[in-house]
Amino acid sequence: MEMFPDQAACIAHFEQLRRQGTPECPHCESTHVNKRNETATGRIGRWNCHDCHSTFKVTSGTIFTGTKIALQKWFLAMEHKTINRSEQWEADGIHTNTESMKSE
Repeated sequence: MEMFPDQAACIAHFEQLRRQGTPECPHCESTHVNKRNETATGRIGRWNCHDCHSTFKVTSGTIFTGTKIALQKWFLAMEHKTINRSEQWEADGIHTNTESMKSE
């Protein structure tokens, strides 16, 4: 997957999608948070909340919470499922306009 060559790229993409550039604690909804620097240990994507003192990941509170499967594999599976569904819709005569699906 070119767009998601590693776990760090997947996390960065998911953080942008989920938080629109403004990270927020899923426990207390505070924006007084900072990213932990744990690249030396290989643990990436963890955040600290300065208000409730919890730690969290971008996957907290999502279907990916607690998964042992890398986001790269999840994204690939979702892409595959989406492509297959689009092909099935076309086979069934259901035509989609991707421009109409985009939010304004």
